[in-house]
Amino acid sequence: MDDDCDGEVDEDLTRACSTICGPGSETCVDGAWVGCDAPTPTDEECNGRDDDCDGPVDEELSRDCSTACGAGTETCSAGAWMGCEAPPPVPEECNDVDDDCNGLVDDELTRACTTPCGTGVETCSAGAWGACSAGGGAEECNGLDDDCDGVRDEEGCPCPIFEHGGHLYQLCTTTRSWTDALAACRASPGYDLVSLDDAAEETAVWGAAIAAADEDWWIGLNDRADEGTFAWPNGSTSTHRHWAGGQPNDYFGQDCVTVDDGTGAGEERGHWNDRDCGDSHRYICEAP
Repeated sequence: MDDDCDGEVDEDLTRACSTICGPGSETCVDGAWVGCDAPTPTDEECNGRDDDCDGPVDEELSRDCSTACGAGTETCSAGAWMGCEAPPPVPEECNDVDDDCNGLVDDELTRACTTPCGTGVETCSAGAWGACSAGGGAEECNGLDDDCDGVRDEEGCPCPIFEHGGHLYQLCTTTRSWTDALAACRASPGYDLVSLDDAAEETAVWGAAIAAADEDWWIGLNDRADEGTFAWPNGSTSTHRHWAGGQPNDYFGQDCVTVDDGTGAGEERGHWNDRDCGDSHRYICEAP
């Protein structure tokens, strides 16, 4: 009604109003209060505000999330989504698992490695590190120093090869007479029964031989051509000698020489002894 009789009905009438979210005002239209502009509750969103006006902010909000490794959920906190529980990609490890979730397992994983043969790399496959590229594996009978210990073919080969001073030495563990040993050495191109020309060579070669078999070993020295005049079969004029005490004694015509392990009567370990050339011993061949 036009209560003030100014020709207008319910003009300029407002009053305070409120919702759970706060105060506002509303206007009288045609005898009814309408249009309260107080903020109204809405569904809670992840925005740092109390959209539903119940006191807590961003409460109980979660949503699906994912990484390259799979699906999970994340929670809203202080207006931001965080804490995705999906498994995260991690640096690849050698474990037969796709740690970085790129679709490949143990992909392109290598690491440095060291063996007696030097430095190299090894590659991961199916959760295990493979052989080191530097080598140093089990010795094979192939003319190579597979385990890089300075001796070739020492596992299962009759004549493993030792290197010293630019020379190759076959450490033949099969026992033969001196003459058969000489023939066996010369059957390998470039080889002859060993000549020990100085103390350094003797120490190195006998050390390798005794490591292969702790026994007496034939060397090339002999006086078969001229009794009492010991010579090397390859024509070396070396006068290096390492006789045991009382040797050589030409006992019953002994003309060939061993380096002894020291276990026999009258032997001195690492010293030389003249022997019957028909005896059987291990022998050392040399290629210059």
